[in-house]
Amino acid sequence: MRKTFLTGAAAVVLVLGVTGFGTIRSSVLGQDAEHERITRQGMMTGGLQVLGPLTLSELAGKDGAFGAVGAPDNPARGLMSSEINHCDGADWFDEKDYPQSREQARKKLEACRNYMFAKLDEAVRDAGAMAEKNAAGKWVARADQMPTADSSCTYLGQKGRAKCNVLEDIGLALHASQDFYSHSNWGDKPDSRRAIARDNPPGLGNGARAPWLDPAKRDTPFPDGLITGCYDGFPEWSHCNYGWLARSRVKHAYLNKDGAGKDRAKINGNFDRVFDIAAKDTWNKWNWVETQILATYPGGQGGAIICALRNDSAGSCN
Repeated sequence: MRKTFLTGAAAVVLVLGVTGFGTIRSSVLGQDAEHERITRQGMMTGGLQVLGPLTLSELAGKDGAFGAVGAPDNPARGLMSSEINHCDGADWFDEKDYPQSREQARKKLEACRNYMFAKLDEAVRDAGAMAEKNAAGKWVARADQMPTADSSCTYLGQKGRAKCNVLEDIGLALHASQDFYSHSNWGDKPDSRRAIARDNPPGLGNGARAPWLDPAKRDTPFPDGLITGCYDGFPEWSHCNYGWLARSRVKHAYLNKDGAGKDRAKINGNFDRVFDIAAKDTWNKWNWVETQILATYPGGQGGAIICALRNDSAGSCN
């Protein structure tokens, strides 16, 4: 069975610790299922959904279910405070005694990027089990390796049916990349009414995907000035401070665009811009996986795998 959301006070406490675009819909928490909406937008080409409805919900999530992309925000998965899964902790500010060096911040972002690429590579490997040869020697999709409406995937870190494995691999990579755009200064601009400071850090203001995150361009240089915010737990005001004056680091709270109502999100069109970039990056990574599947599994196997990956049933492919 699929893992569903907790309810009541326990859910509120746990969700407040989430450090990324929203996975649920809650006006109180300032979330509107941003991960789901970004993924659904990203998986459209020419105004049409690339995936079958069941497969799309497995990947993106839906009301009452985290989906593969939302898995790192599932308390049962244990990844809610993991820096590498949300591209957190790569904060740096240009002042003499800042507690983290520019190089240390860079290494944290590189770890997040390497994690994304490793999960995408794993998706290609796991995809091999989605097709087999039939009695006539033709490659066909394996029905026993696909989720169904009655038996969905769990995304709790245990390998199972091949399609569930592939969706989980891709989902973990997409969650990190979507959070990269929310938590970093790649696509945002600071408040021009205020001086640049730790609570108003510089923004790079890019309007397109980060080439540095493109799995097909792994030798792209690290973007100069790229940072994310410090997140060490909830409540945020009590964390990420340093020195005897308890000065604030560049905090997640200052930089994130996790929901349209967040401070950094409300200015300069920052939320809409990073939402759109994250959706385009989502398709880029999915498309890369399909390209690699075709290259890795020739002779009709790759085509059968992609058909099974996109469609809700093996019968649509065979």
